[in-house]
Order: sequence, then C-alpha cells, then structure tokens
Amino acid sequence: VAAIEAGKILPPLVVLQLLAQNKRLKVSTVRGYMSRALAREAADASRDRDAVTRLAADTAAYKAEVTRLTTQAHVFQALRCAATGQPLELPALHFLCGHSFNARALGDNDRECPLCAPEFKRVMDIRRNMAVGALQQDRFFTELRESSDGFSVVNWIGGELKEPGAQDQS
Repeated sequence: VAAIEAGKILPPLVVLQLLAQNKRLKVSTVRGYMSRALAREAADASRDRDAVTRLAADTAAYKAEVTRLTTQAHVFQALRCAATGQPLELPALHFLCGHSFNARALGDNDRECPLCAPEFKRVMDIRRNMAVGALQQDRFFTELRESSDGFSVVNWIGGELKEPGAQDQS
C-alpha cells in the first residue's frame, strides 16, 4: 500500500477494490491510506471549487468590460507615450487597453498594443490549444465508438501521447 501511495500508481477506489478481494485483510491495514487519500481528494476538490469560483468571477468581470466597451464611449486622456514617456503628439495611437503611443514610437506595429500583445498572444495560444484538445477528445471518442476493440484504441491513443523516443515498457 505504501508503494502505491508513494507512486500514486492507482486511484484510491481501485486500490480499495483490489484489497477488498483479500478476505483475510483487516480494515486497519488500509484505514490510514484511505484517510490520507480521502483528505487529498477533498483538498483537490476544494482547490477546484475555489478555481471555478475565481474563474466565474473573472468571466463575469470580462463580460461586463466587453459590454462597457461596446456600449459606452471611451475617453482617452493619456498625456504621455506609454513607450517613451514623452508627451503625446499628433499623430497618436490609442488602444482600448488604455495605453497611448506616439505614432513614431510604434513604427509599423500599429495594429496591437506592444505592451499588451504578449499577454494577448498567450491567451490566444491557450484558446488554440484548448480547441485542439477538444478536437482530439472528439476523435478519441469517435474511434472508441466505431471500434470493436476499445482497448486497442486506448492503447493506440496512449502510444501517440508518448514522448518521441520513449520506449514501450510492456
């Protein structure tokens, strides 16, 4: 039990089912393991609930911001270029994020705020990766439904997920 717990080899329910097959095994043998496993699961669930609450609040704030930006006028009052710190001169470029720049400070990059672009790119990469992951999940379940041998599909998909050059341990 200690080796399984240390390596997190099997989920607690599977461990309990396997140990339950041994009629001579006493409950006291697995009580500590199950208590720790349940405590870990409860902590994970609590963290997940907190994350969901936080993400829901963030989503509501972003939706309110989108509504505000699409329904209300936005007044740009910046006096200094966000890149150079110099006073703004015409032509100046203003972005909805609130940053303003002298046109000569931006050069050819006048389509997006250079200060916010890295964060925007990171968010777009996350969204793209999530879309790809959803497509792969759909592909997996389609293959699983259409196959006569589900285990071979799982084995095949698992083989695709291995890092290049990884050796098969079976």
